[in-house]
Amino acid sequence: MNLITFTWVFVGFCALCMGTKRYADRLPLSSPLKNSPGLRLSGWICLLVSVIFSITVNGAAIGITLWFGLASVAAGLVMLCLAYTPRWTPGVGALTGLVAVCGTAFTWLF
Repeated sequence: MNLITFTWVFVGFCALCMGTKRYADRLPLSSPLKNSPGLRLSGWICLLVSVIFSITVNGAAIGITLWFGLASVAAGLVMLCLAYTPRWTPGVGALTGLVAVCGTAFTWLF
């Protein structure tokens, strides 16, 4: 369950970074997606979904504490990904998003 929370946080931070002007110039995205408010909004929605998922799975006290720890690790990995492989960041974020959606659907169905 914590892996699903981690993937939602990672996707949220990737979307937030791709939606800001500072990091969008480094990424090989097409021009309409660069510095897009939609990417920033989807990043915040992913972070909100990750907090809600963490709280429902682990309870309020442990869920919030665990979320902050996972958010710190995910932010560090996003920064490493942006620093060393900026071309891979959109692909890694999209693949991680697919894993997050499938994992969440699998968890809530079963």
